[in-house]
This record gives sequence, structure tokens and C-alpha cells, in this order.
Amino acid sequence: MAPPRRAPRLPHKRAVLRFGLAHHPTCSVFAGDLVVARLGRFRTPVCIGCATFWPTFLVAVPLLFLLASRAAVPWWAFLGGGVVLSAVQTFSYMRLARRRPARIAVKMVLAVGVASVACALVLAPAPAAVRVGVGLVLFAGYGALQTLRVRNIFATCDACPWRRDWQRCPGFVPFTDHKPGTAPAGWNGGAELPHAWPWPRT
Repeated sequence: MAPPRRAPRLPHKRAVLRFGLAHHPTCSVFAGDLVVARLGRFRTPVCIGCATFWPTFLVAVPLLFLLASRAAVPWWAFLGGGVVLSAVQTFSYMRLARRRPARIAVKMVLAVGVASVACALVLAPAPAAVRVGVGLVLFAGYGALQTLRVRNIFATCDACPWRRDWQRCPGFVPFTDHKPGTAPAGWNGGAELPHAWPWPRT
């Protein structure tokens, strides 16, 4: 009689939180895409884009509404400016913003652009259903563009010795029983293996 099949190990809730905040594999290869958030003794990698975008967005929204009320800026100016500013995200998709300061700048500009579009949708003289519909369409379009970011992540992983073997790669250690020190299949020692989180000197 065959032994009972062992249930798959569920990831620890801290691992789920870590990947939810990182949005990238948490190995040292993606260290440039991540910042280390510290809360007491708890440390975790956080996506540098999200860590830049959301604070900037939350500050920009009330400032833009204040500008609209004090300077009487029309809603269509917010819409046009927001679209132009949001287009800077293409630099990230095209992998032209490689250095950390450039990535931070792109995300800050994107946040202001998205905040401007959001303000335009609120101020536009159109029925609420129309404004919500337009917002959902824009959100879906942005979500579709995120596939380019996923493609860039895949390209980075394809250049790694693990070659997207995510069941064993150090970037997904919290979800597997993999030992980070084990070399990938076919590895000849010609490249440095990535380090699992926590990375050295973090």
C-alpha cells in the first residue's frame, strides 16, 4: 500500500507579506528593484516603485485639488497633463531607467500624472457612471501594460543560472523547501549564484 501523500507545505504568512510587498523575486539579483523596509527587528524587501509611487500619489492628490480650487485650473488641463506625465512610465518599460535615482524619478512623475488624471475624473462635468467607466478603462489599460514589467522580470530570470526554476531559485525560498546553497542543474560555476533574502550587508 502506497504511503499517504504529504500535503504541500503552505508558505508562512510572513513570506506571503514579503512577496506581496516586493512584487519581484527576493533574491540579490533584484536588489536594485527593491528597498529594505525596517520596522523594529522586522526587515523586508519592498518594491521601490510602490515605495515611491504611493506616498507621492497621496501627497499629490490633495495638492492638485487645492490647485484646482485656488487657481481655477480646468479639469481637461489636469487630464492632459496627467496623460503626458504618466507616459514617462514607458522609460521603465523600455528598461531605460536602470539606475535607482532614475527609477525613483520615473515613479514620482508617474504618481503625479495618475493623481492628475484622478482629479480630472472627479472634476469633469460628466455623469458619475461615465467617469467611473473611463477610470476603469484606464486602470485596465495600465494593468495590461504591466505585462511588459513581467516580461522584463522573465528576461532577467532567463539570464540567471537558475533560468526561471522558481521551485528551487533563491528568490522564492520562502515558498519552497529549497536550500539556497544548492547549485542549479547544469551550473558550471562560471557565474556567481544569487543570494537569498536577507542579502549580504542588509
